[in-house]
Amino acid sequence: MPTLHIFNGSPLSNGDCGSGESEIRRWILENDWLDAIVMLPDQLFHNTGIFTYIWLLRNDKPAEHRGRVMLIDARQQFEKEPKAFGNKRNRMSDAHRQWIEARYQQGWKAGFDDAQVKIFGAKDFAFHKVKVVFWQTDAHDQPATVTEPYEKAFTAANLNRGLTSEQKNVYIS
Repeated sequence: MPTLHIFNGSPLSNGDCGSGESEIRRWILENDWLDAIVMLPDQLFHNTGIFTYIWLLRNDKPAEHRGRVMLIDARQQFEKEPKAFGNKRNRMSDAHRQWIEARYQQGWKAGFDDAQVKIFGAKDFAFHKVKVVFWQTDAHDQPATVTEPYEKAFTAANLNRGLTSEQKNVYIS
């Protein structure tokens, strides 16, 4: 049975690479538990107007879902509340929920075409923090600080020109 979690946007992107939030996302992706993310309309909940997301987590993904994640954009699936309650100005009806369910059920099938449904590889959600170190030295071989604008574009060709192999190091963390 799939597990549904409703989040604000923070779990999608908060936390630097290696942080607690990032490590949780990495664990979910590496274990292939993330089946789908549904973006809901804003102003659905009291006291906040933010967008919220449903994360569908499954530890029993069907074979045709493995290694993939479905994104469903349901931001337009709402009707206005007759009377606003704080920031809650929108609501979802059974028809809107059925719209989402139909996209989820049909979206995995070959040839399904809907602009609000996209399927990505689970690895498309992974990221690695890359730290690039570029050495610039002055005439006395001391670290230099460049304060004037550099007119020429930084390209691989002109960065490599004149640098020793030690100066071309790139560190990945």
